[in-house]
Amino acid sequence: DGKAVGEFYGPKVSGDQIVAYYPYSPDFTLFEGKPRYELAPVQKYGEEGNLYEQFCKYSDVVYAFAAGGKLSFSHASGILIVEVRMDGAGTVKSLTLAASEPISGMGGVNEDMSVSLSSSSSKTLCLDCEPGLEPKSGSSFRQFPLVVPAGSYSGVTLTVAFTSGDSVKVKL
Repeated sequence: DGKAVGEFYGPKVSGDQIVAYYPYSPDFTLFEGKPRYELAPVQKYGEEGNLYEQFCKYSDVVYAFAAGGKLSFSHASGILIVEVRMDGAGTVKSLTLAASEPISGMGGVNEDMSVSLSSSSSKTLCLDCEPGLEPKSGSSFRQFPLVVPAGSYSGVTLTVAFTSGDSVKVKL
């Protein structure tokens, strides 16, 4: 609800590293000694196209590392908004990001809030728009939100696939 606040009292916790996450999950585990992070390689376009709901659906966990005795929570994901406008008819089936390194799957969150995905993770991230969405025409754009892990990526391409079987590929 965006209004969760907590205060904790008790003995001071100490150790080499203090890490926290929210919301609580009994299934939380570490990945190679880091807080586990997971992002599905296929995201479904939200019915309403609501950017906030799309972000929450695929990135609802926040993480914090102790710094100066305080925990500051942050998301380890961001939202990339691709705007599509077309001259002529066409229905978007999916948008796919491809990178030189993994961009979805399982990994761990680093103290700088970037994400290190395992080498077996996927180098693609797809936004499934089935049964298809009409891009806007003229001077208007339709927004297509993709949740992406925090980090820097190289060799990124975007492929927009249409229900007709055609596609457009752009190097970013």
